[in-house]
Amino acid sequence: MNFESIDDLFSEFSEGMLALMSGIAIIITITFFIYEIGPLFSEERTIFMFSIFALIVCIVSSISFYLAEITLLPDVIGKLLTGLTITIFAVILFHVGRSYGISSLPEIVFIGFLGFVSALTLTRGVLVPLFGEEMFLEMSETDEDEFSDIDEIEDVGEDEKGMEPAFSEDTEEDEDLEMKGSKNEDDPSQENEPW
Repeated sequence: MNFESIDDLFSEFSEGMLALMSGIAIIITITFFIYEIGPLFSEERTIFMFSIFALIVCIVSSISFYLAEITLLPDVIGKLLTGLTITIFAVILFHVGRSYGISSLPEIVFIGFLGFVSALTLTRGVLVPLFGEEMFLEMSETDEDEFSDIDEIEDVGEDEKGMEPAFSEDTEEDEDLEMKGSKNEDDPSQENEPW
């Protein structure tokens, strides 16, 4: 199964369309589960349990494919989980087909397919836009803006500190000139001295 081609297929649709498809797929999955898988609880409980297990595995496989885009985990972890869940689904099909016959496989295959499609469209159309890279970029930009504001405040503070000594020096120079001027006025000997 080539997941990259699936991703390219979904990239042709807008996020709103994918969210709409996700809602439709979820309703179809729930309806199929109620009317086809639910009655197996009283008739063939083992097939019912394997159907639930297959549904959960397929949902996890589609979510884990986009795990790196909605979490901070690396992409290799998501691909590893996808491979594991697909293999588990194949083992379920092999075990049920071998133990209970091929006639018991359609319900498990179809509920797994519906779970995969509904979770994949939900993840691609809703979860990725909500928790995707854009959100992480916005968070990092917000953090950078906060740090730049702090730096600007510190720069202003340093400028003000740099201005204080200049102001005090000017004041001291003015005071010295005033003192000298007052001394010259008070001393009569300086007035009589020749130029």
